[in-house]
Amino acid sequence: MTIQLAQTPEEFQRAFNVQSRSEIVAIRLVSAVLRSEDPAEYLKDGAAIQFKIGHKVGSYAMKTERILAVTVDCGLWALLSTDQKPPAESSPVFGITATFEATYELQEKYEPAPEDLKAFSDGNVVFNVWPFFREYAQNTCLRFGYPGTPAVPLLRLVSKPPPEQPQTPSPRRRRAPLAPEQATQTVL
Repeated sequence: MTIQLAQTPEEFQRAFNVQSRSEIVAIRLVSAVLRSEDPAEYLKDGAAIQFKIGHKVGSYAMKTERILAVTVDCGLWALLSTDQKPPAESSPVFGITATFEATYELQEKYEPAPEDLKAFSDGNVVFNVWPFFREYAQNTCLRFGYPGTPAVPLLRLVSKPPPEQPQTPSPRRRRAPLAPEQATQTVL
């Protein structure tokens, strides 16, 4: 399983503008909130656990003329799934939320555009922070006492299709509505 970070070609280029003129200095854990129920209570009677995972860029700012700091909030939640209750209706069995700060040193006299900083933060920074969160979450799950750590997925940077341009409608001849016997796909 992977999580995809999608960016348009323009966003890739903007992120590259910063990446090619910066060097990573440090990634550090800024804060974390942990919560865990007793595994013996929840791992009985064939209950299954499903995981919910997410991230978002918290903030990015120039700390000095050449130091860029970006925070990324990451989270992993385990939801109980039973015959009586689907995971969406259950409260988390355990939860891990963590904020990481990535610090970069920029080349002298380089002033990135705000759009470049946003694209870099939304793509490259999340990609750089993610392995730190994966390791933190997997170790924390073991310390919670849950057997078998969740497979925190890898990240992939992928190209997002460019936004569709509105098209002006051309005059067309009216067609008869599609009849069920003309359908080419069946949806179950």
